[in-house]
Amino acid sequence: MDINFTDKVVVITGAEGGIGSAMVKKFAKNGAQVAICDLNCKGDLEKELKENGNIVKSFSFTIENIKYQHLFEEK
Repeated sequence: MDINFTDKVVVITGAEGGIGSAMVKKFAKNGAQVAICDLNCKGDLEKELKENGNIVKSFSFTIENIKYQHLFEEK
């Protein structure tokens, strides 16, 4: 079953690994805007999905890294 995630933002940590990568692709396929988060994002997954018209952005950090906390704050 596919669920429509249009106009939704999804943050996936561990996104460049096997399960994380599959999750990123599935959410993007279903319309979500996806934040690809991993320790060392290479950008390959972001590039692949953007070529298919998906809205995605890669971030290299750990969720404990407080200097990136502003990425998740509501405005």
